[in-house]
Amino acid sequence: MRNRRLIFIGMVLIFWVLIIATGLVYCQKSDPDSDIFEEILWASCAKFESWDTESSIYITSEIRTISASASSLMLIKCDKQIDQWLYRITFNCREITISGHEIVVMVGPESLSINGELYTTPDGVPFEKVVEYFAAKYKYFSPVR
Repeated sequence: MRNRRLIFIGMVLIFWVLIIATGLVYCQKSDPDSDIFEEILWASCAKFESWDTESSIYITSEIRTISASASSLMLIKCDKQIDQWLYRITFNCREITISGHEIVVMVGPESLSINGELYTTPDGVPFEKVVEYFAAKYKYFSPVR
């Protein structure tokens, strides 16, 4: 009888530990320092703008052609402020998706900003290549090619 009682108490304790552990896993808030590049990679849509046009290009198909490459750029954090952006890409833009986390990438002549964090290329890698990359992508997605 005593063994049955101990087994029953042990099973109840294990059950409650599993319930609490499952609750902690599912109720855990997202990490505020999550990898922004990973979020860009899984974006479902984007709004692409160029400083010299008044229209926006909305991208809902082939989004991986821009998000995969943008998330794989060789970038390091810097303090080079962007006075005038050349290209702005808003991943998961609110105009298309209401539940996504909006990520704004602004490309300047010497650096780019991702949600306010500034990045540039490492020494020996000209930042102009990044600007050329975004210029080519903008041209690719532009309705008038």
